[in-house]
Amino acid sequence: MSRSTTQCSNCGKTIFKEQGRIKGSKNNFCDKECKKQWHLKPETIKARFMHYVNIIDSNTWLWTGSTKNGYGQFGVNGVMLYTHRISYELFIGEIPEDRCVLHGYDDNRLNICPKNLWLGSKSDNSRDCVKKGRGVDRSGSKHGQSKLTEDNVIEIRKMHETNLYTHNYISKMFGVSRCLVTSILNKRSWLHI
Repeated sequence: MSRSTTQCSNCGKTIFKEQGRIKGSKNNFCDKECKKQWHLKPETIKARFMHYVNIIDSNTWLWTGSTKNGYGQFGVNGVMLYTHRISYELFIGEIPEDRCVLHGYDDNRLNICPKNLWLGSKSDNSRDCVKKGRGVDRSGSKHGQSKLTEDNVIEIRKMHETNLYTHNYISKMFGVSRCLVTSILNKRSWLHI
């Protein structure tokens, strides 16, 4: 009885069909290592990734796969990654280590269209989150450690404009450090006022 042969989907080596069938796979592989290597090829990752993308129009690519905290996620080499980051890397380019991938105009976290994604700093990401109503605004008096209110800051700035009060005097009056008063007056803190 002759046994039928096929090619390994990764390396092309000739194998017997029953030998190459790995449980749960539609492809044939020499062994589990060959299957793992095949899954890590960029073209394979992109094809697997796009299988879960529903392209509505040129600005809307909806993720239909697994989600966590409202964001799509996708497994690569046994690690779950956020889909907006994968989409950025596949279609735009590398993400610098100090950058975040932010969602643009529509604020739909499942829209992973490259046109809808942009790079920003961690500060940009925090501000964007608060602006879109998802994060907690901890600026000014909303910060748990704040000793001042927005009205106090306005008063501090008005007092300084008169040139009658020193930074030291103002700081003692409000029970804060001179450095904080200087920072407020130089607009390095309490920027929202």
